[in-house]
Amino acid sequence: MLEIKDLWVYYGHALALENVNITVADKGLTAVIGPNGAGKTTLLKAISRLINPQKGSISFNGQSLLKYPPHKLAQMGIAHCPEGRKPFPEMTVLENLLVGAYVLPRNQIQGRLEMVFDLFPILKERRDQISITLSGGEQQMLAIGRAWMISPSLLLIDEPSLGLSPLIVDEVERIIGGIKESGVSVLMVEGNVDLIRDLPDIVYVLDHGSLIYSGTVSQILGDTNLSKTYFGM
Repeated sequence: MLEIKDLWVYYGHALALENVNITVADKGLTAVIGPNGAGKTTLLKAISRLINPQKGSISFNGQSLLKYPPHKLAQMGIAHCPEGRKPFPEMTVLENLLVGAYVLPRNQIQGRLEMVFDLFPILKERRDQISITLSGGEQQMLAIGRAWMISPSLLLIDEPSLGLSPLIVDEVERIIGGIKESGVSVLMVEGNVDLIRDLPDIVYVLDHGSLIYSGTVSQILGDTNLSKTYFGM
């Protein structure tokens, strides 16, 4: 579904990504792991067209994404759930979700909203609450729900467990697992060992902007150096 070839990204003169090649299959979950500063968030921003790569290609279902602005990607079925959740702070939960639905025909919005509320019952309870007053876990659910509103075929998720308690992380894992099982392709950047161990089909390891390994979780765990460095095991 998504193919990234020979991707190079700079911030000014600083190299952020170097010769990165990643493939995301149609259906299933692909994870990208690595230490802080490895280039994981930069990768998702490049896919979403929030930053411009200096070299390389990004194609979605065989079509180059580099010629399109970010809003066009949403119309194509690519949703991005950013690091840090980032709700529109002065808007209600419902208003945040409706912003996520801006690419949908008007007659589809209510049905999609009900699907999000089925996935996140707490958001239905909080629909009229100002989003900045939600807990961290509720804000993460809102961020995923807002991305889910466009009925994506590819969902990009950046550090969904960041700053959350273990109990809430378990709930986020259940939700992302359900999205995966629904047939949506997921590309997830994550540092939480539990999420990485249980959810992905394929894992890519980034370090200092370079792709150093790809394989299944069991293959990484079978490599003593990799599992100790990136899984702490």
